[in-house]
Amino acid sequence: MDKTVFDGNKFSDMIKGALCELMIYEKEIDDLNVFPVPDGDTGANMRRTLELGVSRAPSTQKLNEYLDGLSTGMLFGARGNSGVILSQIFKGIALSLKRYECANENNLAEALNLGYVTAYNTVLHPVEGTILTVLRDGVAAAKSALGGGIDAFLDKLITESKKVLQKTPEMLPVLKEAGVVDSGGFGLIKIYEGMLKAYRGEEIVYKPTESSELSAPDPSSFDESSEFTFGYCMEFTLQLLKTKTDVDSFSEKRYTEQISALGSSIVAIRDKSRMRVHIHTFEPEKVIALSRSYGEFVFFKLDNMALQHNETVSKKITKSPKHKELEIISVAGSDGVASVFDGLGSGVVIGVENDMNVSVGEFISAVESANAETVIILPNDKNVLQTANQAVKMHGETDIKVEILPTKSIAEGYFALASDIPDGTADERIQAMKDGAAGVITVHASRCTRNRSCNGVKCAAGEFASFADGKLIKSDKDLFESLKAALYAADIEEREAALVFMGEIDGADELLERLEEEFPDIQIDRIDGAFSDEKLVIGIV
Repeated sequence: MDKTVFDGNKFSDMIKGALCELMIYEKEIDDLNVFPVPDGDTGANMRRTLELGVSRAPSTQKLNEYLDGLSTGMLFGARGNSGVILSQIFKGIALSLKRYECANENNLAEALNLGYVTAYNTVLHPVEGTILTVLRDGVAAAKSALGGGIDAFLDKLITESKKVLQKTPEMLPVLKEAGVVDSGGFGLIKIYEGMLKAYRGEEIVYKPTESSELSAPDPSSFDESSEFTFGYCMEFTLQLLKTKTDVDSFSEKRYTEQISALGSSIVAIRDKSRMRVHIHTFEPEKVIALSRSYGEFVFFKLDNMALQHNETVSKKITKSPKHKELEIISVAGSDGVASVFDGLGSGVVIGVENDMNVSVGEFISAVESANAETVIILPNDKNVLQTANQAVKMHGETDIKVEILPTKSIAEGYFALASDIPDGTADERIQAMKDGAAGVITVHASRCTRNRSCNGVKCAAGEFASFADGKLIKSDKDLFESLKAALYAADIEEREAALVFMGEIDGADELLERLEEEFPDIQIDRIDGAFSDEKLVIGIV
């Protein structure tokens, strides 16, 4: 093959090299978060998102076909803000290269530019000093190497992107104060470096991680006593054929309307003479027959969503035999919180094992399982919020109305559910939950993993850092002293009650006694087992 271009097979190697590099540096990327708390997840989210894309991408020499599968997998597997942004970057790359079975460095530069534009338009409030800045300015500076081949362009891209990365603390004061560079930008450079290593032919040992999102579902979760409740998830690429239809006048809109009658969660995208389709359906044979009246499949995947659902949704109450007017989906970080949310009336609770990250695909599956005309999503974490928004966009127009109540903590989620009016109309219930969440002030604390500084507050490794509504207030070896400062900053004296979601805190009983002594006029309650590490969250109302 001409060494000045790359095809689908070569780019597959390059992306696997990028994924290997992310795996190696995942912890380092996580540690670059600007807040001194042990819940860094930028590296993990970027790795998970790219990994699912790799698992879904077809083995093909045609670059456009490979990128189509890679991008679709990343879109449905995107986790957290960094994962959503990365998936949008690759969506732009795939769109730019959709006409190419192989590409050169000029095509790659143009694709990265469209990747930037696509991701930038996804972010609600983009700021300078992030992965987007590193992407945009790095590509612009690396264009001076165009004409020297792919190797030279990638090498220049890495060099120039590192220069931009070093400037990110000057663009974002919070980075400068913490003494770190942007974690997403650092992760992007590692992707570039992995791609270059693979392009140069350096040995890449790619070993997929063993995770539920990538491994085959456990067949034991569906047996002769199971109910087929959720239908099938179908993904396919349909090649339109002149022997079956007039390809030039084929109506994407009409085809989409036809399959819409057979399912939901439909994503149908035309690329010249091919249709890329995602659909949830109970009648896959009808979707197949309809689609084959226009052409034949070049890629096809069919999953029983009962298996997917059992692995991604940790707890769900018995489904009503009647179609409900409204159902609530909430995100929980532990079985303890999931049980509480279940008891408060959340019909579907997505458990995420303490890391508060949910993929786009998990949200879509949860919406389909809700069996309701209106579905309300409580993300209960600011990083999950963007993923939920992306899921709603991808879910598209169906007979299910999906609305996000933007809860940013499990405390807000709890009080939203506690304010629900089960016997009210859908509008009354939604407004009641909005009112319940709106009045909550969240204080949270966890142990620092290394020396950092934020908002003018220094945090030493091993100390407890406490935040009030996301702002670092105090760091101290004594958790009580740290919490006390944050609670006063949250004006707890002007409130009536506080609910403590308790993690694995040594001396939890003593801590609660000291809090009650310090704030005798405040009703303080607790929920144990909310987290599996040294962390707690307090909702104040």
